[in-house]
Amino acid sequence: MLNTFKRSKAMAKYKRNIFKRYKKNIGELVKTYPHLFNKRLPLPLAIGILEQLANDGLSGLSKTEIRDCLAVWTKRLEYVKQCRRADAVRFNLNGTPSEPVSKEHKARAKIMYAMKKYKIRESHREKKAKQLEDDHPDF
Repeated sequence: MLNTFKRSKAMAKYKRNIFKRYKKNIGELVKTYPHLFNKRLPLPLAIGILEQLANDGLSGLSKTEIRDCLAVWTKRLEYVKQCRRADAVRFNLNGTPSEPVSKEHKARAKIMYAMKKYKIRESHREKKAKQLEDDHPDF
């Protein structure tokens, strides 16, 4: 049990560090590749885009920094929403369509989208309940 607790704490710290690096570096990817990294309407990225970005070298980021950015970027609600669309197509580094999103990836995106929406709803419910409790402590 203690081992599991240590592992979960270590994993949480690892994820926080990835997110910190994402926050630090995503601006560079957005600036360098605005056609791919649009925060409001992200495009599904081509399989192997990590190698393309690392080999291109225009962003000035290391492969690890790019990997961290992609790890967070591809889990964003907006990105997952785009991947689950029926007509979803992946895009290369230069912004041209490369291939359609596979049925398996669409299915996974639908599940991820539903999970994220559920978490958001639960978070809102908890905040609302806490606010009601704070506003009306007698209940």
